[in-house]
Amino acid sequence: MRQTSLALLVSSLGVGHSFQAPLAALTQSPRPRIDRCTPQPPSTGRRLDTGISAETTPGEPSAKKEVLWSVPNVLSMSRIAMIPVVGLLWNLPEARCAVFVLAAITDWLDGFLARKMGSTSKFGAFLDPIADKLMVSFVLVLLAAERGIVIAVPAAIMICREIGIAGLREWMAENQARDTVAVGMAGKIKTAAQLASLSLLLAELPSGLPLDLMGSIETSGFALFYVSCVASVVSGWGYLRAAWPTLSGKS
Repeated sequence: MRQTSLALLVSSLGVGHSFQAPLAALTQSPRPRIDRCTPQPPSTGRRLDTGISAETTPGEPSAKKEVLWSVPNVLSMSRIAMIPVVGLLWNLPEARCAVFVLAAITDWLDGFLARKMGSTSKFGAFLDPIADKLMVSFVLVLLAAERGIVIAVPAAIMICREIGIAGLREWMAENQARDTVAVGMAGKIKTAAQLASLSLLLAELPSGLPLDLMGSIETSGFALFYVSCVASVVSGWGYLRAAWPTLSGKS
């Protein structure tokens, strides 16, 4: 009805056909649609039904809070606390050996419990090797002073190796290549031989034992001690070779 009236008005005014076509198109064009949307409340970043943040992808693991006083960490701390106890009991061979063996057991136990309980932490990874090195280095120095050059020379080699590899690992960590010098099989053999040999060398064998047996135990202690020294050098060389591309700037 509206379009017919407008066309008659244009005809009565004498407007030409050339103007009627655009005008008809204009009058026939649909009116623009205006969407009226209900305003939404501002997002708070939370989903009330699930409790999952909108910025967090569902299923994404959250950051795990580390526990400082976990059982494995307490065992590592106790191993450090045993160091002065060994020194105070040094003139009592049975007692000093017992404390060192207990420390060696905690060295195995803290790692086992950390994996079993799923309580591994950065602090524990830092503390465990430090506790081992402090205890072993302390005993090596005192044992070298007691037994002389047969212990002093290998002890000096092993302590120098520990200091050098500790510095190498710290430098590699700063260059995001810490995994390159992770503990290998030779390092594990070195640690096991060290703990076993020092346990035998710290003990004073009862005088009632047969001389052959006493000699065999003493010889086994020295043999394991030198095996640990060789393994220390071999593992240290392996770490240095693995780190050499980063050290020389070729990686």
